[in-house]
Amino acid sequence: MVTPKNIEPKRPARVYDTIPKLVRRNYDRWAIETALCKKKYGIWQKYSWRKYYEIVRQLSLGFISLGLQHGDVVCLLGDNEPEWLWSEFAAQTAGGIAAGIPAESTAEQAQYIVRQSGAKFAFVTDYKQAEKFLTGTPEIPAVQKIIYLNPKGLKDYDDPRLIGFNALLKLGEDYGKANAGVFEQNINSGRSDDTAFIFYTLDVKGQPKGAVMTHKALISSAEGLQLRFPVQPEDHLMASLPAASAENSLFATMPHLLTGATLNYPENTETSAPDTRETGPDFVACSAGQWENLAAEIKSQVSGSNPIARFFYKTLLPTGNKVASLKIRSRKPNIFQRLWDLPVDWIRSPLKDKTGLSRTRFAVSFGGTAPAMETLLLMHTLGVEIRQTFAIAETGLIASQSLEENDFKTAGRPTMNSEIRILKNGEMLVRSTAMFSGYYKDPVKTGQVLIDGWYYTGIPAQIDEKGQLILTDKAAAKTEGT
Repeated sequence: MVTPKNIEPKRPARVYDTIPKLVRRNYDRWAIETALCKKKYGIWQKYSWRKYYEIVRQLSLGFISLGLQHGDVVCLLGDNEPEWLWSEFAAQTAGGIAAGIPAESTAEQAQYIVRQSGAKFAFVTDYKQAEKFLTGTPEIPAVQKIIYLNPKGLKDYDDPRLIGFNALLKLGEDYGKANAGVFEQNINSGRSDDTAFIFYTLDVKGQPKGAVMTHKALISSAEGLQLRFPVQPEDHLMASLPAASAENSLFATMPHLLTGATLNYPENTETSAPDTRETGPDFVACSAGQWENLAAEIKSQVSGSNPIARFFYKTLLPTGNKVASLKIRSRKPNIFQRLWDLPVDWIRSPLKDKTGLSRTRFAVSFGGTAPAMETLLLMHTLGVEIRQTFAIAETGLIASQSLEENDFKTAGRPTMNSEIRILKNGEMLVRSTAMFSGYYKDPVKTGQVLIDGWYYTGIPAQIDEKGQLILTDKAAAKTEGT
């Protein structure tokens, strides 16, 4: 007989309400499973969740040993690399705030962001990015250390602020030996409403501005995406978007953390297309222009194929286009049309394989404008259903299309975590659990756009009779959207 003495007290369920807690959860669940892949010198290198967790741990403790305190800003500048990701999470675990600087920033813009944010630490991927700070030493006095990934080109600099990535790892390893348990305590003490990241955008009309995002906001936006695009732990994602962008967070980093899906990094920007083909991602997010470039590549491959293959392509593609056209218009093909479509499978698989879309279950177009109808028709013919989404850095994901919602005049229905209001003048207002907290250290700009919990987007829009969001000024949406 079971007595109360035999019953162990129930442990409270762990809450995964911050990014570091998600990192630890994934380590606990999938320690030996692959978390991340990076192609180096033509070979894919795999990192398990255990290795991933240990790197974040050492970096975080390394930051602390250098003097990082709660609320300090760590600016990150450079290409999309695993070390950027780990440095971001490490800073957040130590109680710091990560701030992304767009890689295309000039030295003046990068220095402005560092000054405006009051950053005490900076992470750069190479000497080109490091020089943006080193040439302006008097302009950024608050920066105590500049952590660099690639030492090439930095040997001639005798600057005490420079420290290599591996040296920071070693500092963290030594600090951890003398201060056991600090890393785990820091994870436990993190709160969902702590500031996690600042998205800085380059404004052609003025100085860069930084949208402040809490852990809750970033996680909430990813949860909204997950409801429409249910990524699974066994899926593969690509980290090929700019590291500092809100798109990279929404469509790569956060789905990876939330689901445990493997995140794959191409060797460099030049090899992104072939590396994507090798990976065969399950979820693909591109701008309208990127989808159109991919369609042009497919047409080029068809034109350059041998005469027999070209004959089959030109014979079968028009048949597939007819069936795809029906689906795009939300009309079901009849039995005869479906039979005519069967031979098209002979060309679908080779073309999808050559473009890295062989395993793609979810295809997203972002940025406020849909790809050209010719592009949509080709992709649907290949069995890749491109779905519209719309997001803004300040609010996260606002709307997206569900499966077989193919009205490309719209950006889809509002997500579960978002509310949309249209003013009489047509301006779209958004309120969301993924809302930004304001512009960093800029209460004036914040007060101009964030009123009573609503973000005034400045984007003209309307909601149709089906509840779909229609952006009536695509140029404004493309400028304001992520």
